[in-house]
Amino acid sequence: MERRIVSTTILVEWSDNPKPVVLNNDMPNGLANDFDDWLTEIEEEEQARLMASYKSFIDDKEKMRDFYILSKQEFLQSYSYLTELEYDLTVQEQDNE
Repeated sequence: MERRIVSTTILVEWSDNPKPVVLNNDMPNGLANDFDDWLTEIEEEEQARLMASYKSFIDDKEKMRDFYILSKQEFLQSYSYLTELEYDLTVQEQDNE
């Protein structure tokens, strides 16, 4: 499961009033492209961080037995302490073998 940035808001503080205000101006195209690239980099870094903190359960014989028998939904309900990401990592690792 990938995390994606779905929305951004640019806040500015004017010199005469330090209260943050939402900026509604259109962003110039060149800057918009750079901003989109920057957000993509942030998403990739976040995905790498998430992947590093979760592991597959491919070496757990009991879980793998159920993995082959149960649907994804049934498996995640049965092992409620596991995340969908851990399940998906196991599928990827299984596919690579």
